[in-house]
Amino acid sequence: MRAELLHDQRVFMAALRAPLRGESRRRSSLVDPDAPWGPESEGTPSFIRASGARSASESFELYRRQYWYRLLDSLEEDFPLLARVLGRSAFWRLIEAYLSALPSRSFTLRHLGRGLADFIRERPAELHAPQHAEDIARFEYALCSTFEAASVSPLPAEALKRQPIALQAHLHLLRLRSPVDVLHRRAAKGQRPSVLWSPAPRKRHVVMYREGLQIRYERLPLLAFAILEAIAETQSLEAAMERIASGSLTLRGSDIPRVRAWFAQWAARGWFRSAEGIDPSRSKEK
Repeated sequence: MRAELLHDQRVFMAALRAPLRGESRRRSSLVDPDAPWGPESEGTPSFIRASGARSASESFELYRRQYWYRLLDSLEEDFPLLARVLGRSAFWRLIEAYLSALPSRSFTLRHLGRGLADFIRERPAELHAPQHAEDIARFEYALCSTFEAASVSPLPAEALKRQPIALQAHLHLLRLRSPVDVLHRRAAKGQRPSVLWSPAPRKRHVVMYREGLQIRYERLPLLAFAILEAIAETQSLEAAMERIASGSLTLRGSDIPRVRAWFAQWAARGWFRSAEGIDPSRSKEK
């Protein structure tokens, strides 16, 4: 009985996750109804029964159609800038390919777009200017994560040297090759999010964080970004500064006043927390 239930569940999920085709696709706003998005549906699971005037296959197709529409709508809500920059047709092509390769495995839609930026990076030939699409996807997923991440009591500046430290979970450090922050601000103001993409993208170092209920982001000097990144990875102020001093960046005596000013500002903003109880292996997610 258990084996039969497991089989039915697998058949159901395989059929449910198959992208829309045929009439279901033609009745939607999706493009290219005959495009080979992924594996063919295994058909209607045998345990689905007819309901009223609808046959079993019609009932299941209705359910499957709504499942896909919800996923597509959810990702369009989470990645509105990417949708506008790519255009809706190209965006939905991308999302269907993404969902076919990496179907949802969570009870919540909150993490549905977590792997989208990496998916784009691994398939550069499928998009125009993929490095920009990847950056936009990474930036927009960080917006979602920053808003919902927990915040714990911050450490004051005088405590930073005395105990292991970490960055607040809502703080994200983004290495970007595109002016995504500029595009996002333009879009937020209702302006057209267009920009001349550089054929040789310049690196930008952006910190994103939450202040109250507001999400803020700003560009950082490379040295400031590297210090925060080292703290996230080492969970120690001393080890972080040793890494900076022994690395490729040059830390001069003249840099000390501005480094002190950065730490005073970061501590005042509550960016640091105690690292006690934090799994060091998760620090690279920042």
